[in-house]
Amino acid sequence: MIEKGKRKIIIRCCSVVLMIFAVVFGSTFPNNYCLGDRIFAGLGLNAWSEGTQGNHYPAILALVMVAAWAISLI
Repeated sequence: MIEKGKRKIIIRCCSVVLMIFAVVFGSTFPNNYCLGDRIFAGLGLNAWSEGTQGNHYPAILALVMVAAWAISLI
């Protein structure tokens, strides 16, 4: 069993990694490259609800990951 203090440190380290991944996942870089779009395409899913517009699913998922990050810090 992991001690309570070590467990808290592990959770916080994982939360930092989650936050970094969420930012990279939901961001579009200067050359119009979006990691979230590429991952969705690789899984055979549409990144947008209406072709190239509408709801951007990777951005929504990134916001969920940011919310999980914020909750893990409590």
